[in-house]
Amino acid sequence: MDLLKKTTMKEVAELAGVSVATVDRVLSGRAKVSPHTKERVFAAIQQLNLQQQLSIDSSNVEVNEPLRFLFLSESGVNFLRSIENTVMEIREQFSSQNITIHTKSLYPFNVEHFIELLEVSSKQYDAIVLLCREDPAISACVNKIVKAGCPIVCFTTDLCDTSRLSYVGPNHVSAGRTAGSLMGRYIGPCSGEVVLVVSAPYRSQYERELGFRRVIREQFPNLTILESFNNHDLDEESYDSLIKLFNSGVKPLGIYNVTGGTQGVAQALKEKGWSNDVVFIGHELNDGSYDLLSQNEVDIIIDQDLKSEVLTAINVLMHHFERLQKEPVQTTSAPIITLRENMGAKIG
Repeated sequence: MDLLKKTTMKEVAELAGVSVATVDRVLSGRAKVSPHTKERVFAAIQQLNLQQQLSIDSSNVEVNEPLRFLFLSESGVNFLRSIENTVMEIREQFSSQNITIHTKSLYPFNVEHFIELLEVSSKQYDAIVLLCREDPAISACVNKIVKAGCPIVCFTTDLCDTSRLSYVGPNHVSAGRTAGSLMGRYIGPCSGEVVLVVSAPYRSQYERELGFRRVIREQFPNLTILESFNNHDLDEESYDSLIKLFNSGVKPLGIYNVTGGTQGVAQALKEKGWSNDVVFIGHELNDGSYDLLSQNEVDIIIDQDLKSEVLTAINVLMHHFERLQKEPVQTTSAPIITLRENMGAKIG
């Protein structure tokens, strides 16, 4: 991957949290570097390149009317907080281009309230970056809003049956397949059951589950997947459902949590004394899951580069409004695998 002229290895090293020598080793390929460190270095390069491209392109564009972009989300509380913090961190860099970035979220979810919020927001903002579950009524609302002239970018999870402008986020099938491969290899030749924990009908979770099931079925016939448990992104529901299952006499070989509620899963395993016996894979590296990793109460966290995805979503909208000359590259991002051994410095 090439660096733009103004990007130095020192800048990449500072953003990635590694040494300049490590950046040099990654770029030159002269020495062995862990996959996680490579991911951090390349993610930092991508982020810096995005920021520079914004600066380079926008310097040749006359800025006239102000633009207001809204990140409108409904998800678990921890992920909503992560989105808000990420947007707050980067939004000031767009003020010179007369663009303001805002956030709104709805929790707990109610489809009527969310549609009302979506309709009102489409009249208050020039464009919306949308994170929400699949629902026919929401899809119809999105199509109506886009037809009326408010572009929508789907973020983190897609609404593929709508006329949205673009999807920006991870490849969730790949994330699920990765989880399945790691689960099977961690468990080894033992025969037994693994548990899936899900929540709401987000396409991201459907795709993770699809990828996971395919890999288990194709590559690990020694493993059987139990019926999914719905935790509604809540720690207490994760805990209650799993404790009930465990107390019924079931001790799974592994648990794959495709959603939030990670701490509730860990609590149930810890209470039974199974933290070191059951392979536990979850999603989203935040302060809570970081602590679980450090305490060996979760084995693997599959994360995404939220900052780069936020920048890409804004970049897509800026190009749509002709504030960027170059069309942004839109590819789904690969999953980031975090273990206790490579989790780096604490978030925040």
